Amino acid sequence: MAWNDGIKIDSPAYKLAASEASTIRAVAGPGSGKSFAIKKRILRLLEVGVSPDKILAITFTRTAAHDLKTEISSLGIEGADEVHSRTLHSHALRILMREGVLEQTGRKPRMIIEHEQKPILRDLDRPEFGGVRDKEKLLYGYLAAWARLQQDAPGFEQTQIEQDFKTDLLSWFDEHSGILVGEVIPIVIDFLRNNPALPLIGEYEYILVDEFQDLNKSEQEFIRLIRGDSNIVIVGDDDQSIYGFKFAHPQGIQQIDVLYGEYDDVPFD
Repeated sequence: MAWNDGIKIDSPAYKLAASEASTIRAVAGPGSGKSFAIKKRILRLLEVGVSPDKILAITFTRTAAHDLKTEISSLGIEGADEVHSRTLHSHALRILMREGVLEQTGRKPRMIIEHEQKPILRDLDRPEFGGVRDKEKLLYGYLAAWARLQQDAPGFEQTQIEQDFKTDLLSWFDEHSGILVGEVIPIVIDFLRNNPALPLIGEYEYILVDEFQDLNKSEQEFIRLIRGDSNIVIVGDDDQSIYGFKFAHPQGIQQIDVLYGEYDDVPFD
């Protein structure tokens, strides 16, 4: 089956699959045919001889990544099951765990899970930090600043208590060889910014990102950094964001030009 079988030449799916633009944005909500279009694009790339290990499909949740992997594997063309389909965080962890990377960041590899956080907060016992609930707010603020890339914003300042809390928290992590899930991508961002000539930047020829509206600012910046010279497709719908509690930045899909400059726009009905 050819990639363009069963697809109308004037449809958004055809335009997304056939586009040769280096940056493509597709604003596409549920039921609009975006998954069909993504599969068709991958099928076309494989048909023209792109190596499957040079194609990376990224999505937000493990379920979505698994479903996308299953759909890609069922395309019926040799190499389809070798296309990389991962969540954003699993890809960031792959980078972090590469030989020498973690050592350069100065952090340790053990992931701190959520139920371990309260004992950590009890260990941070400066009186000015307050009780556990006060320290939970400080921890939330620490992670929110990372997620929103607040340190990149002009005029961003922290209070002395926030600075002291961060110092003590990082000291605890160093002593207990730990790292928070919410720190993984920001740590990798710092590493990539300080090492712009790394071969892992731009190691894929084609990147496809789904559900872009559910990513926070740091996650969107992570995508920009790993892209390098890769061709990229950004898919999402700012009206469908459901992860505000995780600092999602749905406005990002409407500001693609800020991150990537010129782009080919393929809107779905």
